[in-house]
Amino acid sequence: MSLTLIDHFSLESACFNFPEGKLYYYKTIVAPADVPTLILIPGWAGAAEMWQRQLNALSGRFNCLIFDYPGFGRSHFLSANEASCNLNFHAELIKMALDQESTGECIAIGHSIGGALALTLAEIDTRIKAVIGADSFTYMNLYPQADMQTAMAVKQGLMDDFTGSLNGLMDEYFPPGSDAELRNWVTKTMTAANVHVGAAILEQFMLWSLREKLDAYHGPVFAIAAEDTYVEDFQPAFGDRIEVTCISKAGHFLMLDQAEAFNHRLLSLLNKLA
Repeated sequence: MSLTLIDHFSLESACFNFPEGKLYYYKTIVAPADVPTLILIPGWAGAAEMWQRQLNALSGRFNCLIFDYPGFGRSHFLSANEASCNLNFHAELIKMALDQESTGECIAIGHSIGGALALTLAEIDTRIKAVIGADSFTYMNLYPQADMQTAMAVKQGLMDDFTGSLNGLMDEYFPPGSDAELRNWVTKTMTAANVHVGAAILEQFMLWSLREKLDAYHGPVFAIAAEDTYVEDFQPAFGDRIEVTCISKAGHFLMLDQAEAFNHRLLSLLNKLA
């Protein structure tokens, strides 16, 4: 399956207006109403297209709401301020979009920082019956809450050289021998992000506490992780709370570069939860 724009899937698009900007999302509403709605959230600087290789597997079985990450993709903020560039505010936006859709029971699925947003949403919205992270939660170099000095340093590095920083991340995120077309497509999608918004959101994310959210949300939490990026220290820290399954030969964008294996694991979880 080639890489394409979300518009090519003939999904119904919708947006939620708020004073600081607009939140865009896309809908596949074809399954029975009693089936949980899937909320698909891409990671930092990611657009809805990051989930394109899951659409055929999920459509017809589940109703899906596929979001552009708040502030990225077609969604946008009018300014990069602390009030609009943090996970709590982003969760409130998605909650309001779910209210707009009169959505019932949901399962929130997020890639990378999108998993953190999914878990933050679950804390404030009782419709979320489970959270699934796609190569999320298992990054021990990010998910322990950072101090302000570290977070500010990361933000400044992005501000100084956004494109260079992203290319450095791509070296880490894509294992040797990865599909060059896929890497170029992901890089192009992410570098289109607003630099100020991107830096501000990542700074605020580094101040986010995984343990705090796990203590606040009592539903099941799962992670489908890339074996090459999974950090073993995760197990003693969070293994009692997050059930992890790993996919071999996958990079950080495992739902794209190992879509078949990822979809199999995802559907297994969804069939157990639905």
